[in-house]
Amino acid sequence: MDDVEPTKANTNTTAEPATAASAPPPKAPSARNVAAGKRGGAAVRDKYGKDYYSRIGKKGGDAVKERHGSPFFTEIARSGGKANMEKYGRDHFAAMGRRGGNATKEHLGIEHYRKIGQIGGSKKKEPVEPPPAKA
Repeated sequence: MDDVEPTKANTNTTAEPATAASAPPPKAPSARNVAAGKRGGAAVRDKYGKDYYSRIGKKGGDAVKERHGSPFFTEIARSGGKANMEKYGRDHFAAMGRRGGNATKEHLGIEHYRKIGQIGGSKKKEPVEPPPAKA
């Protein structure tokens, strides 16, 4: 690499490499591009069937599971949850839970909570061991 002549393409004139934070924000897709994408997706659906995207998604998930194992999904879900908690905060998720609970109460009534409360309280609880400490 030492014998390469410097050009505009391979000469870094900045002190630090470019980062995602210094890059301009991506532009929103135009209505024309959105419509084209919608037509393309509909054409694929018409050609391969409405469950095509579900099938290829399952294949992809199975391939990831085979390569990395089931715990990988737990790990990425946990890291995503932590990122969302940092971004939105505990109060946001508490409010979401309240709204969901209130909607369920309106839909199923207070008896639903009485039933699930009895079921949850009647189960014999197994002791839970803490996860092993990370080295």
